[in-house]
Amino acid sequence: MTTSLGEASSDLSFVTSHSITLTNLNSNTTYYYRVSSADTYGNNTTDNNSGNFYGFTTPGGNNFIPPTNNVGPNQDILSIDSNKIVLNNGNPFTNENQISIKLNDFDNTLKVKIGDDKNLIQTNWQNFNTDFLKQISSGDGTKSIYFQFRDSNGKASQIIEKTIVLDTQAPSAPSNFKGEYLINLIQLSLVRPRDSDVLGIRVFKSDQEFILDPYSLNEIISDGKAENSSDFNVKAGKTYYYSAFAYDYARNFSTPALIKISIPPYTAEPVALVKKGVKSFEFDLLSQTLKIGIGEKIEDLIISKKTFHFFNKAPLNIAIKDNNLFENVQAMTLVLNNGSVYGLIKQNELWVARIDLPQESMSLLTLEVLYKDGSKEIVELGQVLIDPFGYVYQKITEPYLKLFKNGLWSWERKYTQNKIEKVKVFLYQYNPDRKDWQLFEASRFGQQNPQITTKTGEYGFLVPAGQYYLEAIKIGFGEKTTEKFEVKDMIVNENVELSSIEINWWFIDENRNLVLLTVLPLGLLFAIISIKAIRIRRRRKIGNPYDGFSVK
Repeated sequence: MTTSLGEASSDLSFVTSHSITLTNLNSNTTYYYRVSSADTYGNNTTDNNSGNFYGFTTPGGNNFIPPTNNVGPNQDILSIDSNKIVLNNGNPFTNENQISIKLNDFDNTLKVKIGDDKNLIQTNWQNFNTDFLKQISSGDGTKSIYFQFRDSNGKASQIIEKTIVLDTQAPSAPSNFKGEYLINLIQLSLVRPRDSDVLGIRVFKSDQEFILDPYSLNEIISDGKAENSSDFNVKAGKTYYYSAFAYDYARNFSTPALIKISIPPYTAEPVALVKKGVKSFEFDLLSQTLKIGIGEKIEDLIISKKTFHFFNKAPLNIAIKDNNLFENVQAMTLVLNNGSVYGLIKQNELWVARIDLPQESMSLLTLEVLYKDGSKEIVELGQVLIDPFGYVYQKITEPYLKLFKNGLWSWERKYTQNKIEKVKVFLYQYNPDRKDWQLFEASRFGQQNPQITTKTGEYGFLVPAGQYYLEAIKIGFGEKTTEKFEVKDMIVNENVELSSIEINWWFIDENRNLVLLTVLPLGLLFAIISIKAIRIRRRRKIGNPYDGFSVK
């Protein structure tokens, strides 16, 4: 019904053609959808019709329109086509709290109500105009705006609902941004970030410095979905700076990924390395952000340990507050030891970046600060440790027939894990002041408690140091409380066995008969009996070689 896509239906069978049946749909209603698929190796892709989404309209009935208290049952209703109301120039996404409203092809309309409440009881009529600006509530998500119109005869329309999606979160930066000089061109390649709402990649070029503004007027090498592009306008002996931004449907731009390509012959002048103002850095658990202090005056920052924990598949956020050196800093870049380089963007009093972490278990993170006097400071911030999520599983024990080369065989047990989705995982923390256990206040740190496990049974908490235990619950599987454990590295990702199943290969029925449940043992038993019978028949047919003789 809107492009916010609030529900999902799926077919989990691994086939090349699927059929999905949708139920409980309203009549004469337009629905939007996108299609996602994955293989057994975890490779997945999503088709959203280039951001426009696919759609269909159900037949019959009338469009659902929210009720209104302003139109009586015997009063004529002014008919208004909702398509005449255009939000944000028709873009279903916005990154601003104030949006434009355009009213097209309205005749004899004198008054209009525009509000956030679907009943519009507290909203006053105002003079009709074709253009409005509307402030929507903060917080990312789908926002509803309600309209009602009245003509010169006093007829009022029913209340019409229009929706728009507010998205202020920029995607992660492209990764593995690389460039190679070939004959008369530079070949560029990168990897799109894993964010589901990424619409495209914009790559800038400059022969002076890195472009850190995604709205720059500098030369654009490519702008779209392509992960590879070529720059033919290059000259020998020149150095070129390339910046790659990812952007989403609401036109939020990511931190830039940066590379510098020097075409031979090129001799770089040595850069003077001087110690300037980097004082401290720490991991801010509350905002899950790596904070760095620059300048002489450092507030609420301490020199922290050199290992920063993050879950895999989660982006790394960097926030640097420069107290007194903004006028001296020209640019800041982050370097990972896999060769990826990212530029930080200046926003108000902060330099910020949001990047996808590599899949390696640990990566060295280095900050490079370039000052306006040409000097440069390099600070190793430490190792970023990539931790896996924990998961909840069911242990399955089943019979397993083990064969040996000499023809012998034996029964053994095979153990497998069935990871369970939609399990509620509660985390409890020991309160040393009250000397008791209480539910961990995850909302203080931007998390949920309890967490609901994913389709692969995954969950994970980032927590302060302390003592904890977990409780996992799902109807039909029971519940499990773990042993108490101490956390020093901020990560809670224990694997929890919620239940277990043991599969036997036999049972005794009500008539005291032995019943085999496994087809394989029956076949083997039959084969063993057959081999024995064949050997007996062969011995009888050959006979005893000493029969008919006597020895004296």
